[in-house]
Amino acid sequence: MDNTYKMNRYKLPLLHIVGVTLWHTTFTFAYCFMSTEGSMDYTWALEALKDALHINLEQLNVIVTDNEDGLENAIEDIFPNAKHQLCT
Repeated sequence: MDNTYKMNRYKLPLLHIVGVTLWHTTFTFAYCFMSTEGSMDYTWALEALKDALHINLEQLNVIVTDNEDGLENAIEDIFPNAKHQLCT
């Protein structure tokens, strides 16, 4: 998960979520524009993702992000069993 910082024509942060296949290829999993990069917006985005997928996300093992406090807090709330890794 990564969030671009107002690099689009709407001047809004864009949350981009990618996945990795068994063949080590990546694909766009989800994306959304957010009004801010606060914990409440990240929580809303992750809840919407969880509701839209209709699968058991308790099996989600690892989430990789950069160091964004709001996103880290939302991940702890929405996906408590996932291991959070920081991208370097």
